[in-house]
Amino acid sequence: MPADLQRDRTAAMRDMLPLGQENNVPLYACRGRIGNGVHIGRIRSDFPSCHIGYDGRELEVKPYEVLSLAWVEAANGSIPAQSLSAGQAIDASTGGRFVSLGLYPCRASYQTGVHVGEVRPGGSGCVFGFGGKEVSVATYEVLQLPSWVAWTEVSARSLPVDAIVGGSEGGEPLYVCRAADRNGIRLGKVRANSGGCSIASEGRELVVSRFEVPAPRWARATASPVLPTSAVPAGRENEGLLYLCRVQRSGMIQIGKAGPELSGCHVGMQGREVVYQEFEVLGR
Repeated sequence: MPADLQRDRTAAMRDMLPLGQENNVPLYACRGRIGNGVHIGRIRSDFPSCHIGYDGRELEVKPYEVLSLAWVEAANGSIPAQSLSAGQAIDASTGGRFVSLGLYPCRASYQTGVHVGEVRPGGSGCVFGFGGKEVSVATYEVLQLPSWVAWTEVSARSLPVDAIVGGSEGGEPLYVCRAADRNGIRLGKVRANSGGCSIASEGRELVVSRFEVPAPRWARATASPVLPTSAVPAGRENEGLLYLCRVQRSGMIQIGKAGPELSGCHVGMQGREVVYQEFEVLGR
């Protein structure tokens, strides 16, 4: 479970994944120690601690960790280790099939915002579309995509709650996206309710209405000792593993913990531990 420690809360929350929602406020996954175990719960920007369902109650736990994606500093076309290529190009020698181009999601500060684009090994830097043109910034960060993230086709008017925020402009979040131009699949940025994914294409900014965003994979589960084999362990209790789960009810998406010895997805809310029999678990 990639995590940032509580001691740098502001920096940690910038790259936290909004896996849930409560009264239109984003919920994030957190975990903290209770007894000899490490338990999974939920946190909001206005919560001073991690809220965990345990022994019938909602406990507020400090210190805690939060689920956060890693962005690694780089410059001048260098690519940090363990980065995953997410772009493709058309190779004429293979009959026009898409092949790996070695493009990686990146973000860079430019003017008053932080913009999302792509970087190629040995290239000039992080390249993105801005103001109708292609912009390149020499110093940037590269996104490390974990195995439990997948690319999903969406629209700008129906971005999932757990879409990955990579930057911002004018106080509005910019999400990581990828879209095709005539040369391949390029990486870029999209804002909610916009015309589409903005990519850098042949020296200019191109906005594509059909695009994909990276978001966590979720597998359906029920209150059973057997959870999906794709579930990602994120905690433990009595030497057994615990898994991050979420439940969608009444317009809310709550975050909790599940495990072979538990009776469902256990969520700490409204002062008590609430158990749901049908839920989803974070999976590869």
